Amino acid sequence: MIRVGGTAGVLTRTALADVVVLGKLVPKGTTVYMCLHGGGIMEPPFAIDDNLRSEAYRKSEGKRTGEWDPSCIRAFDPERWLVDDGSGTGRQVFDAQAGPHLTFGTGPRGCFGRRLAYLELRIALVLVVWRFGLVRVPDQYGGFEAMDQLTHSPVRCYVRLEEA
Repeated sequence: MIRVGGTAGVLTRTALADVVVLGKLVPKGTTVYMCLHGGGIMEPPFAIDDNLRSEAYRKSEGKRTGEWDPSCIRAFDPERWLVDDGSGTGRQVFDAQAGPHLTFGTGPRGCFGRRLAYLELRIALVLVVWRFGLVRVPDQYGGFEAMDQLTHSPVRCYVRLEEA
């Protein structure tokens, strides 16, 4: 849900030193904008020559974030993050690196409140599912269409509940 309905459309960082990114110089002090719904996340990724990537990236083979199937990249599919736990039992576990999303940013300057937000979301969802049944809303009141302004906001955001 967070990947499809993220609240912010962009993430910004300021270069603290001159750096080369994909063969292009980013001077110190430059504000870099990263689209949170762009290539690889909500749109098919664009090809990047591995020779332009950093040595650290090339050495991380096998430890990279997974990629979504471009034919269904916009689909709401929570099972994307379920992967085999490797025990041979067929047991599946949640893997945050199963595919790309930047909802809470990343690295040392990622969102400090990420764990609290996940906990609050779990509690809220459990309380809703425990108390109510979710009922499909008519097409004119539902959908995944959104608009990017200051935040990423749904065009139509209705929920229909039945008391359990």
